[in-house]
Amino acid sequence: MGLGHGSFAAACITLAGCAATNPTTGEFVYNAFFSPAQHLSDTLDAGDLATASNIYEDQAPFFDAAPDKHQDVIQRLASAITAEVLPELSSAVRMVETVDWPAEPDAWPSVRQALESATAAIALAEEHDILLAAQYRLPAYDSLLRQHDALKKEIDESAWAAFANFPLADGPNFFAAYPVTLSAAQFHAEHPEAHEIYVAQPNADALAQVFQEYRFALPARTTNEMGLRFYEARLNEAGAADSRELAAILEAVFATNAAGLPLETIPGARVAMIDVTSRSLVADKQLQFAVGIDVDLPVDTATAELQDAFARPAVMAADILIIVDVRAARVDRKITRTDTVSSEFQTGARQVANPEYRLAENELDVATINYQQARAALSNCVGCGLIPVLILRGAITEAEGVLQAAREKVSGTPQTLTEPVYQNYSYSRMSLEVSKEADVKYYVVDRLAGVLVEDSFELRETRSFTVSYDLHEADRTRSQQLVNLDSEDAVLAFEDSGVEVGLSAILKQFLESPMERQPVPAVADLRERILDEKNAVLAALEARRFGIEANDDARMESVVVVYHPSGGIGTGFYVRDDVILTNFHVIDGTQFVEMKLYSGQETFGRVIAQDVRLDLAIIQVQARGQPVEFYKDLNVPLGATVEAMGHPTGLEFSVTRGVVSAMREIRSTFMPGGRPVRFFQTDTAINPGNSGGPLFLSGLVVGVNTQKLAATEIEGLSFAVHYAEVTEFLHQNGIETR
Repeated sequence: MGLGHGSFAAACITLAGCAATNPTTGEFVYNAFFSPAQHLSDTLDAGDLATASNIYEDQAPFFDAAPDKHQDVIQRLASAITAEVLPELSSAVRMVETVDWPAEPDAWPSVRQALESATAAIALAEEHDILLAAQYRLPAYDSLLRQHDALKKEIDESAWAAFANFPLADGPNFFAAYPVTLSAAQFHAEHPEAHEIYVAQPNADALAQVFQEYRFALPARTTNEMGLRFYEARLNEAGAADSRELAAILEAVFATNAAGLPLETIPGARVAMIDVTSRSLVADKQLQFAVGIDVDLPVDTATAELQDAFARPAVMAADILIIVDVRAARVDRKITRTDTVSSEFQTGARQVANPEYRLAENELDVATINYQQARAALSNCVGCGLIPVLILRGAITEAEGVLQAAREKVSGTPQTLTEPVYQNYSYSRMSLEVSKEADVKYYVVDRLAGVLVEDSFELRETRSFTVSYDLHEADRTRSQQLVNLDSEDAVLAFEDSGVEVGLSAILKQFLESPMERQPVPAVADLRERILDEKNAVLAALEARRFGIEANDDARMESVVVVYHPSGGIGTGFYVRDDVILTNFHVIDGTQFVEMKLYSGQETFGRVIAQDVRLDLAIIQVQARGQPVEFYKDLNVPLGATVEAMGHPTGLEFSVTRGVVSAMREIRSTFMPGGRPVRFFQTDTAINPGNSGGPLFLSGLVVGVNTQKLAATEIEGLSFAVHYAEVTEFLHQNGIETR
């Protein structure tokens, strides 16, 4: 049933008078029938005071344009807001009026609460613009604003006086407890005299407590001064007869460090440290890794040779002298387990039939048959009528589409696929335990107390590694294998990495386990004593160079088997008790090799020098051996009997004999463009495995077996690098021969 004209008009008026919002912005849409005043009145009726206040503020131009017209609703809003805000203002006024400033620190929390209540009440009133209008402004608001600002100003201005009387060591943090927020940095900048209050604490414990509480706010000048005062206080509290006594000084220094306080220098005592580690040990490669002293105490340090260390001004002037001597730094690598791992590597690829291509051909055959059958059905449909013809034509179109798709699939599918070809092989996986040990001797000379103490300090660091040898580059699972493996570079980095010991750790040991105190000798006597100690260490090392007992043939004690990680085998021999010489081509491509001594002992070695042209290489080895002696005369008799020692075709520690045929200068096999190499030509039987072994003449080495010429019609042509080339190569690398 339709509406009459009057009913339609009434509906329009009703709709226009309802609240509406813009569907895009969500804002209220006002019109002649729904004004902001009506909206404000409806919101007050609903008891939503916050929204009502926002309507008044948002529509301020509307209400300001005709204030008299909307006086009733505005007054109604002001009264409602006043009823809500006034109790908060009145309560805050009462709290501020009860504050009696200045106040003791225990009253500061209530003062802070009063200020915070006042701030909150003021902010609540200022949330409503209507209360800032002159006719609706509350006297309680103005009163609270004046009292709050006055009290805050008074508290700000008395901050220094409050700080000066505040118990920094016993109370809470001043800047956190003070009733108003203070910037510590600004406060210290405005009051530099605070420095004296911080450092004037009565004892060491108070200094430590104040530092811990204010450390992040203190200027650097203040923390440094507090560290010095703490150190001095601990010395005084220790009651030492002589505040410069070493034990008391160290105790005070360690206590200062433990408290976290800085100590830039040790007052009252001049302390120096010198490192007199033997350079002979370093040059002789006896120290296999660096041992550093971390000078974590405020002392002067100097590194010097023993002969002139005591002549240094800092050393001569020192009251306390700490002398450090690194006597040993050894690396030991042990094989704890060896596993043979079976795997595969790709050797090539081959073409194989693609099964998808055959499937695609089958699909094409089926699609062709279906298409032909669809066309045949249409040809046979004579007089079938329009609808059957249309259906058959649709079937043809569908079959044609399937056929076209099948053709495209055949053309896009390769007839063959490339398939990788793999070959079985095995590689070695070794578990290694690498240990680094250092022995540090130290002397403490306390010239103030007139005593000398000497002791030693040992370091040990161990790490386990798992390393693969001969893992093929084309191994099909190489990336997965390497995830759980360490590289030789990682092992080398650990072995070569230095170790540091803190000077404080050495001196703590000195305090905790004091040795016998001895009178300080004269400088010359002390230097001689230290030198004797160092010579004893060197003599012990020298004694170990010749500690292997010979068996049937003493020369065998000098020869080793050299195993290349790739599976090759060669020979080497000791030219120093911890250095082995071999051919470059025996160690080519690796930094580490495994070796076996005549005694059956297994060991590891690291390549430290090589010469491609000469086909020579030097290996630093862990196990000690008997070094060979080299031939010294200029001439070798033609036809003289010589003997080669080595491991031909894996037959370990074999001896073959021949004669000297000639001396030749031949272009290097490995560097043909370089200067010719001097060789001895002999008819000694040399085979794979002999490379790198010694050629002896009457017990003296005259050459390093390197190569032979082998063919069906050539026999007895073997070559060894001449001893002159060998000894020069060793000399260039700092190795003197016997």
